[in-house]
Amino acid sequence: MLFNSKPQDFDVPPEQINDLNKPMWDKAMKELQKIAKFKTPSLKLKYLLNGWMITNNSFSLFGSVKDNQAASAEDILKILPYIIVKSQADTLPLQIKFIRMFQYNDLVIGEKDCVLTTVEISNRFISEKKIAELSGRPSPRLGLHHERKVEKEAYA
Repeated sequence: MLFNSKPQDFDVPPEQINDLNKPMWDKAMKELQKIAKFKTPSLKLKYLLNGWMITNNSFSLFGSVKDNQAASAEDILKILPYIIVKSQADTLPLQIKFIRMFQYNDLVIGEKDCVLTTVEISNRFISEKKIAELSGRPSPRLGLHHERKVEKEAYA
């Protein structure tokens, strides 16, 4: 069901869907698929970070502020769930728990912790999207701009 999704189903901005980014996303998907094959938390974390870096770097390598192709953190939060779904890394939530459980806390700080947290958020969003799809409810959105607007209105 979700595996047949397109980037647009995750609200990925149209300017990010191009022939330069797609091969990078395919490479990131392959890195995520490798995670389950390894037994140690450090190797699992290594491939998770590789997938993240490939996704993140696709914007800095091929994006241009002038051409409105520079990605924001919000765009990455829309693209990462798409990449996770397409990678068919179904055990990724368990892999993240395993990494957090057995990796020393002093090794999972800074960027590594940020990546783990971002992937956890993406996994939660994917779960909510699957539940909505199965129940026939509207699919959840990662529209952070909308939430900020509602928040501003609440304080007005």
